[in-house]
Amino acid sequence: MDELAPGLWHWTAFRNTIRRTVHSAYDERSRTLIDPMLPDEGLAWFADHNPPERIVLAGETGALAVADGLLRDDDGELGFMPDFLLGDDPESVKRGLADSYLRIAETLDFDVLLLAHGEPLVGGAREALRSFAASQVREAA
Repeated sequence: MDELAPGLWHWTAFRNTIRRTVHSAYDERSRTLIDPMLPDEGLAWFADHNPPERIVLAGETGALAVADGLLRDDDGELGFMPDFLLGDDPESVKRGLADSYLRIAETLDFDVLLLAHGEPLVGGAREALRSFAASQVREAA
């Protein structure tokens, strides 16, 4: 369990259904779970950190959760999920996501990016998302 920012916790857990390690987060102030999997410490951990009340993203965390929309590979680069997971028209899905992420990065203030597939990006997350999305929009044009 890592504290990414005051009251913003991160952990990983293995998800058997996809045979991969996934990432979860908890915002202690708003008592919000983000992409939750049970931490190794079990449910008892939450007793000491304000038990959760909801599973939504609270804007005051300074974090943006993209869940399955993006992945972050071992070298830290952002990318889309593999095409076979993006439905019948993966290029259209990627274009739509890139347009949305670019709008989000240009309008919201956040410095942490939380992903279900990949380590969190702490510091510079807004610019990293803006840069990735802009490059994808240019590539699709």
